[in-house]
Amino acid sequence: MASLAADRAANHAAQAEAEDQREEGTWPRVLAAARGCFLRYGVRKTSMADIADAAGLARQSIYRYASSKSALVDAALLARLSEMGELLQDILSRTDDWETAAVEGSAAVITAARTDPELTTLLEVTHGRHLSELTATSSAAMHHLVAELWRPLFARGRKEGKLREDATEDELVEWIRGIYLMLMLRTDLDADGDRHLIRTFLLRSLAP
Repeated sequence: MASLAADRAANHAAQAEAEDQREEGTWPRVLAAARGCFLRYGVRKTSMADIADAAGLARQSIYRYASSKSALVDAALLARLSEMGELLQDILSRTDDWETAAVEGSAAVITAARTDPELTTLLEVTHGRHLSELTATSSAAMHHLVAELWRPLFARGRKEGKLREDATEDELVEWIRGIYLMLMLRTDLDADGDRHLIRTFLLRSLAP
């Protein structure tokens, strides 16, 4: 759905690049400034003027890159989730066993999502609604992030005969991101609890 937060954030980034090719790197600067202000002041107390000052731009210039503070929160969420995805990639590169890589990588990403100061700050005004929106459809940016995260695991799992063949990669990603969302919102679980559920249910659901 075109109104999804993920689609809005992606559209803002694309529009910024198209409209301001003469100022290469301005959108990343705006996003970095917004992330810094949100973390320092909190989302509620940050104004567009604060972000403009931090980015070294006039206040009105910010609106060329994002129509509102909410749009910048969306973009910051996607950027932080993408960075968290690197945790699984790092664990995968250091782990020979497929199951261990999938369990430990997933648990690390979920734990980081629950405890990360920036993500907690970004979600303080949404009560999880943005996170739900970001995982709502197969066209959402979160779908792409999870796909990139799991692509090496899919390749290794199929090579070793440990991954089911009756579902497409997109279907597997849709299922996995739903599980991630559910676990991210579970404040009653610790890392060991996450590992147990991932190994007992998620991995078994992906097996041949």
